[in-house]
Amino acid sequence: ADELRPLLLELSCDNLRCDHSGRPPNSMLVLMGSLAPAIWDTCGHTEVVELSSTFKERISRSALFENLFCTMYRFHTGLGAHLIVSEIMAESRLSFTIPQLLLNLWMAEEKRLLNIVLSMESATEGEWRSLQSTAVRRHMHLIETYHKAFETLAEYRGSAFKTSIMKGDRPFEFVPVNLHLQRMTVRQHKHKDVCDYDVVTVGAFTAYPHKYSHGGIHRQLKQLKAMHATAQAQTAAMDASWEAQSILGPDRLSQMAQSILTIEELREEIESCLESLLYNAQLRNVQAMMTLVEKINVKAKKLSVSCEKSLIEEALAIWDTARCSGSTAELRKALPLSLMDGGPPSLNRNKSASLPRQLCSSSGGFTLKDISDEEENEEENRQDDRDFNNGSTLRDSAGSNERYFLHVQSFRSTPTPRSHTPVQDLCEDFEPLDITSLNIRASTMCMTTKVYNLNQQEEYWAEELRPSVRKLRSAMQTLDRIARVTYGLLSLKEPSHTASLSYSVRYRRDVCFAQSLTAAVVALQAKFWCQNPDQVLLRSLGSTGSALATFASYLSCYGDERGMMEDMLVAVKDLRNVTFIIEAVNSKLGPGPRVEGSRVNLRVFLPVPDSVIESAAFLNTSLNNTKFRLQFGLTPIYFNVGINEQATIAEKLGNIDLQERINTGGAELLVGYMRRFQRCQVKENVELQKLAELLDNQLSARRNKNVDVLHTAMRVCYFFSPRVSGFCLFQKFLALLSSNSLTLRIEEKLSE
Repeated sequence: ADELRPLLLELSCDNLRCDHSGRPPNSMLVLMGSLAPAIWDTCGHTEVVELSSTFKERISRSALFENLFCTMYRFHTGLGAHLIVSEIMAESRLSFTIPQLLLNLWMAEEKRLLNIVLSMESATEGEWRSLQSTAVRRHMHLIETYHKAFETLAEYRGSAFKTSIMKGDRPFEFVPVNLHLQRMTVRQHKHKDVCDYDVVTVGAFTAYPHKYSHGGIHRQLKQLKAMHATAQAQTAAMDASWEAQSILGPDRLSQMAQSILTIEELREEIESCLESLLYNAQLRNVQAMMTLVEKINVKAKKLSVSCEKSLIEEALAIWDTARCSGSTAELRKALPLSLMDGGPPSLNRNKSASLPRQLCSSSGGFTLKDISDEEENEEENRQDDRDFNNGSTLRDSAGSNERYFLHVQSFRSTPTPRSHTPVQDLCEDFEPLDITSLNIRASTMCMTTKVYNLNQQEEYWAEELRPSVRKLRSAMQTLDRIARVTYGLLSLKEPSHTASLSYSVRYRRDVCFAQSLTAAVVALQAKFWCQNPDQVLLRSLGSTGSALATFASYLSCYGDERGMMEDMLVAVKDLRNVTFIIEAVNSKLGPGPRVEGSRVNLRVFLPVPDSVIESAAFLNTSLNNTKFRLQFGLTPIYFNVGINEQATIAEKLGNIDLQERINTGGAELLVGYMRRFQRCQVKENVELQKLAELLDNQLSARRNKNVDVLHTAMRVCYFFSPRVSGFCLFQKFLALLSSNSLTLRIEEKLSE
């Protein structure tokens, strides 16, 4: 009695009159029954489709999706062939998982920046103590907000997707709204080839709880840039191209925070290469040494230009001002030895591959467990975790001042002994940035020369390289010290209104980026896990090094929707800073992705089934300890066409410049990707060139509510895929549709 009762109901329409062009009509049957809908729900229609003898799904979707709703139908093509179509809408299990991984990573970043400010041991009284307290509060506010959102998402046990009614809830603002996978599977009757069309429907990537009185992220970034005299000259360029934004922000604090994160990333990578270089020197592996030294040169060049010289000079000016005003006694205490005596970075300190405790999906489908890393400094990590937990338990104590004081104490490190170099000499002996950059390049050049001119008669190659390695490590340590001291000084003297806007924009940007990355990961994993292995897609990723992601929205340039568009514009653009890495699935962890790195260099590891690994064996991908990894980026392309009544108002007011810039920029990126893709093909597709010209003409026409722009852009994207059996196309891109938190249904057009 508890089993689902089978039900088979088949209705068909045939011999209907065609129109003047010979095309059959879209038939629809309406079945009226006297039984209540609840009785029909007891029939297992989804299971019947899955186990039908006429349509078999060989790949399970339950690992990544749940609550599948499936419909199936067939229709005539007019040429004597029958097409069997299956439509599926499913909820992703990753909707609440990806934001938790990002929050865990962002909390670690803010803790590192907070420790820099806390290391500025200010005097017991005076101006500098107040400035330090203000800077600490800003970091603590971000950490507490991230931690609260993380705990809320980890304890959530509701639906697998965030409903529209929850879009105003701040603890859930990192989760995209109405994220669903909509798949149309098409096959010809008595034919084995199957074509899948995937569309991820999701709400706009926007910080809805924060409203739009000051616009979206794009407008706020321009306001923040205009506040800095040194950056005002670049504001016009930012208006012309929305690509000119930095990763964290245009203000001083964001630029120095980005420099610190970049230096940490590059130091870790260079340290890893140096260890491998010395190891291969002992093995006398010349070819591997040459490859490693070239990598070191590339990374060292990036490291030498990671800091802005004007910001370093500004920090020194702050020191000179304080010294002339008699405040050096206090400021000298604000520059600890811990900033100067930082040792070599612990490798993989930026790994946030797993959550700090076992994380279950909302449906209990799979778990992401702790992944221990032997190379990490375990004692430091344990101390950081204890400090953070001690701080988080004090949130319920009464009085904001007492709570703030206890939080700060939980993050303070042990005072540095005074037996080292006098603190007052830190800024006087501050090495110029040009000299540090020159030392980095000189040490790498010397190392390269030694590698290419090693004496075969010399017995110990590693000893020949150690002096250059020590010089490079010393220069990197000096650069890291300069960046940290600069960030500490700028944090103390940054105006409160500018700093508040900077942190507000950073938080809003994190909210929107978490939504866009979640949607992209869901679409990618659906491609790898819920379809047969596609060699064309893998070959495209290996040749172009990038996957195409097309975003389309129907937001207007009027009212709150303009702010949503500004948020989504930056959220989509930020996906270009993400590196996706395909690796073999771990049987213990399942298909759950991992996140490593930082905001500057985010890496998302996508476990894929063994069938995908076997299909990609033809790629010339390096094998590291028998582990397959294919690295690629994302080319996000964004189009928007407003279609509602607010769009009409915006068109009458002539205020659609933002939409025009978005569509023009999207078309340029699409054409650029098309050229890269065609260079990897044997024959040039003439029809694809015509579609690209048609898209350019439609954009130049500037017709109101021109949805043909979206249709043509989608047709261009479909042509990146080969024809299969002459009747449909495989989809080789990700189409993520957004319309103000409304799930849209897209009808795919099949080619003849």
